[in-house]
Amino acid sequence: MKQILFILALAILTSCTKDRSMVNDVSGVWLLTIETLEVELTLNQAGTKLTGTYDFIYASNETLTLLPESNIVGNDVTFAYVLPSGTKDTFTGTVNVDFDFIKGIRKTTANPSTKNWEAHKINN
Repeated sequence: MKQILFILALAILTSCTKDRSMVNDVSGVWLLTIETLEVELTLNQAGTKLTGTYDFIYASNETLTLLPESNIVGNDVTFAYVLPSGTKDTFTGTVNVDFDFIKGIRKTTANPSTKNWEAHKINN
C-alpha cells in the first residue's frame, strides 16, 4: 500500500513540474531597450546557434541580420551585427531562468564605451 501511495504521489508531482525543455529556448520576438532606444529583436535558436534580425522599428526602420557567430551557451547569450557604416555591435547577456528576460552589455567597434541593455520576450 505504501508503494502505491508513493508511486501515485510521484506521478502527481511529476505532472505538476514545469517542463523546462519547452522553456529553454530564446526563439521569438523580443523588445530590446538600450538607453532610450527600443528595437525589435527576432531570435531563432537551433542548438547553441542563433540567427535572426535586429529591427530599428522606431528609429530608422532599418533591419540588420545577426552575424553567424551569434550563440547561446547555457544562459549566456551573444549576438552581433554590422551597421552599414561598418561598425560592429556585439551584445552579451544572461537569460533568466524562465527564458523571457535578458540583461547584458553592448560593445561597439565605434568607441571603447559599453552600454547596458535588456530585453523582454514579447512573442514566441
